[in-house]
Amino acid sequence: RHIPRLLYHWRMVEGSLAEKPDAKPYAREAARHALNSYLDAAGIAARAEACPENPESHRVVYRAPSPPPKVSILATAPESFSALQIDYPALEIISAEPGAVGANAAAERAEGEVLIFSNRAIEAAEPGWLLELVSQVLRPEVGAVGARLWSRQDLMEDGGLILGLGGIAAPAFRGLPRGHPGYFNRAWLQQNLSAVSGACLAVRRDVFQDLGGFAASQLPQHYYDIDFCLRLRAKALQVVWTPSANLTLGRLGENEEAPSVSETNYLQERWTDLLKSDPAYSPNLSLDLPGFMVAIPPRR
Repeated sequence: RHIPRLLYHWRMVEGSLAEKPDAKPYAREAARHALNSYLDAAGIAARAEACPENPESHRVVYRAPSPPPKVSILATAPESFSALQIDYPALEIISAEPGAVGANAAAERAEGEVLIFSNRAIEAAEPGWLLELVSQVLRPEVGAVGARLWSRQDLMEDGGLILGLGGIAAPAFRGLPRGHPGYFNRAWLQQNLSAVSGACLAVRRDVFQDLGGFAASQLPQHYYDIDFCLRLRAKALQVVWTPSANLTLGRLGENEEAPSVSETNYLQERWTDLLKSDPAYSPNLSLDLPGFMVAIPPRR
């Protein structure tokens, strides 16, 4: 478990990892060996390797089935995905009207085993982002997966959502330049979060159908992505954010108007406790933007 207290302080001395991260290379190799031993023993088709942005940290690469499943991208700006020349063998791109109603309707037309919802234009993408999303979302314990989203200026737009940050929720690490580790390297590391945004949200079609899709009646234009992720977590399914799927966002497109009072009230009433205390965010950290600053006094 995570213990929400400050229990340990680390002084920097000569030869310590605090002073020189690569001082003990055997430690990272032993850790990676332990991870791979666990994956092998558990029969998980995956391998642990060095994090691309920090060799001291680890990334787990999950193996997608061969052939990989068909993917349906449900996008409010489908032309932006069509221009990406995505290297994936079984893919369809479906136009979706903005909002939860349009996303639900597009999902009904989709044939893919994996659905990827996108309510923003995508202007550029690094290779491998789609396979990374697919390999993560096919894990049976996972409900939804989000990507790392960048602006045209190479500043992070979305590192997953933190509940309660700046109000209802806000993206982690917004505005960080490429190469910045974020808080304790979190901008570089795969992690479980409480929610990821509808700018890029992957889910298995059967999971989406089992939950009845997005709550279009109550949340027609805003917050339907957050509500969906929290309903997944209520079903004991994980929400994963992966920095190994990188996308560059274009124009905003939809949802430029502020959320309605009814949408805000619905989300706050349904998820009161989680919005006050995100289990993926320490109560020792402030909910003031941009986040990841020590809260004085602690919030709990």
